[in-house]
Amino acid sequence: MKKINKKSNELKLEKLNKAAKDDVLVFVQCVLLPVLLILSVCTLFIKELSIVTEVILGLLLFVMGTNNYRRFKRKYFTIIYFVVGILVIALTLYAVLNNAI
Repeated sequence: MKKINKKSNELKLEKLNKAAKDDVLVFVQCVLLPVLLILSVCTLFIKELSIVTEVILGLLLFVMGTNNYRRFKRKYFTIIYFVVGILVIALTLYAVLNNAI
């Protein structure tokens, strides 16, 4: 009887940990979106912020893809978010490295 209770408690704890991780990712997404919007407006006036804006955009796409996969169980949009996020960050790094030379 105690083994069953112990296993059920472990399962409840595991579900609680998964829900907490999902909530943290949703919170990160909710924080990154306003930051991206503010940086986008600031980029209109200060052109050097475009690099930071693009990196934040790439991170936001990764977090959105992770949320789609873990929380909403949408497989195909997850792939699109990850591919676009990789492209955004790769193009940003390419632009930064070309300007550094």
